[in-house]
Amino acid sequence: MSRVRDRVEKLKWAAYSARDAWQDGGLRELESKTRGWWAKRGSAGQWPPVGETATWWRGGVLMIAGFDPPQCWHYRVQQKVEACQAAGIPMRVVQPHHLDELIAALQVASLLIVYRQPMNIHLPNIIAEAHRLGIPVVYEADDIVYRTDLVAANPNLATLPADLREAVIKGAADYEAALRACDAVLASTAPLAADMERFVAGPAAVVDNGIDAIMSSMARGIEVDRAAGRLRSPGVDDGQVVIAYGSGSRAHDLDLAVAAAPLAAVLAAHGHVRLRLIGPLALPSELAPFADRIERMELLPEGEYLRELAQCDISIAPLADVGFNHYKSQVKYLEAGLVGLAFVASEVVYGTYVQDGRTGFIARDAEQWRGALERLVTDAELRREVGEAARADVQRWQVGTNGAEQMRAMLEVFGVQVSG
Repeated sequence: MSRVRDRVEKLKWAAYSARDAWQDGGLRELESKTRGWWAKRGSAGQWPPVGETATWWRGGVLMIAGFDPPQCWHYRVQQKVEACQAAGIPMRVVQPHHLDELIAALQVASLLIVYRQPMNIHLPNIIAEAHRLGIPVVYEADDIVYRTDLVAANPNLATLPADLREAVIKGAADYEAALRACDAVLASTAPLAADMERFVAGPAAVVDNGIDAIMSSMARGIEVDRAAGRLRSPGVDDGQVVIAYGSGSRAHDLDLAVAAAPLAAVLAAHGHVRLRLIGPLALPSELAPFADRIERMELLPEGEYLRELAQCDISIAPLADVGFNHYKSQVKYLEAGLVGLAFVASEVVYGTYVQDGRTGFIARDAEQWRGALERLVTDAELRREVGEAARADVQRWQVGTNGAEQMRAMLEVFGVQVSG
């Protein structure tokens, strides 16, 4: 019976992975990821004993996290490791299917973070072991994936195949079950933390998405290449203005549609304007007549994405005004500011972060979208000023400072003694 249950869990894990892989690149990408996973699995052998001592590990964080989606791994896992290093807090990340390693690492941990995991057959045992050891268990999310009502009402899912859409909606219940099984919550924004807190008995904390050391290094390299003429610079008078929009999954078609008509109007009025779409997106019908001035690019790794973004003049972040979107973070503003681009975004989410008219422009309707784009398309100096103001502003999210302080504060909120 236990073998049957274990097989069911493996099939459920495969279903979640398949859904994420489809959103991030389809069957070919899923096949590539699956081959890579099995190659790693076959060569891994037995996990070594945990080498850290309980004394050294005092205040240490153990995190359960998977590699997908890649952008989530970057912002919510890798950045947390860097923040902990800066704060002098030991941290270890273990894949969710490495049960033996998880149980071993728990013996010397002081806090367990369950990042974006659905309920499965192993998770209750892991949480029970943490509780036996007196370790607080924190559920972390960076999207409202656990709210069945908001997931089902998300219009961006309408463009997905019916079977995948149904699986995504049903999967929200598994995320909610995992959330409810934990003691406290951690989120990427204050609104998300407040919503998650309703499902647990303990407190909530926030750790922002930020700028890590690798991103800072990339930004410096981009500036060197711009100065040397190896990369196009925003504001350079080369006869064109490039507007960029990037999507990390196939679930943003309706978001792009928010700005489709204003973009079409600007493209029609200014023959030197081009649009660069990065990631899996369906082209809105309003933009079809301008296909010869629209560049399509596949989903890119973070470094390549930043280099492509840096060669544009304006970055946009339209968001449909629906419940699901109200819990998202400032990542698009952060990335645009990092490479000094002028930024135009919906008031949803970005109205909290962007200083309208100084570090970017907030558009509340189609008229404001067109007005902001028109101003930036026709004024290179304004683009430069706004881009530089945004670059200065986003430095407040440096992982080595802000992130480290937020990790220390998080441990204090959860009653965990900080080592060092």
